[in-house]
Amino acid sequence: MHSVPGGGTVSLKGASPPSPGLHLRATLLKT
Repeated sequence: MHSVPGGGTVSLKGASPPSPGLHLRATLLKT
């Protein structure tokens, strides 16, 4: 699990809010 700017967390299962662009950031981090 990785901590991301915005206070949410990113995991293999997906991203958790609060940031709407969180999932996009997660995708960029995985590339």
